[in-house]
Formats: sequence, C-alpha cells, structure tokens
Amino acid sequence: MSIVDGFVRAATMAVDAGFDGVQIHAAHGYLLAQFLSPLANTRTDRYGGSPTARRRMLLDTVRAVRSAIGPPQHCR
Repeated sequence: MSIVDGFVRAATMAVDAGFDGVQIHAAHGYLLAQFLSPLANTRTDRYGGSPTARRRMLLDTVRAVRSAIGPPQHCR
C-alpha cells in the first residue's frame, strides 16, 4: 500500500463511518509536511528536489482523496 492509498483508505473509512469530511494535515512536521520541506526531503526521485516535485505527494494525495470521497462540502 502506498502513502496515497493509505490516505484514501483512511478518508473513505471516515466518511463511511458517518463523518462529514476529512482534513489532510500537511503542516507541523507530519508526514506530508516532510515532503514539502527542502530540509527534510532529500529525496532524488519524483518526490524530491524542486518545489514542484516536493509538493507532488501532497497534490497526489488531495486529488486521490477527492476522487474517492467527492469534493469538499460547505458547512451549513
């Protein structure tokens, strides 16, 4: 299972359990924040190097989760 798959699985389970939505946290040193940081991310593959490459994991994750559970819903 990939990192993106793990986020999709967790988001799908949350929605299936009755939650209205999910938040993908990408700050404060958590996993996705580490991909964004040029200090923490020293990868040389498609997820490291340039700012565009470093944000790829976050954008891939958001796209996959939205595809699985649908677009964000506004609070009513």
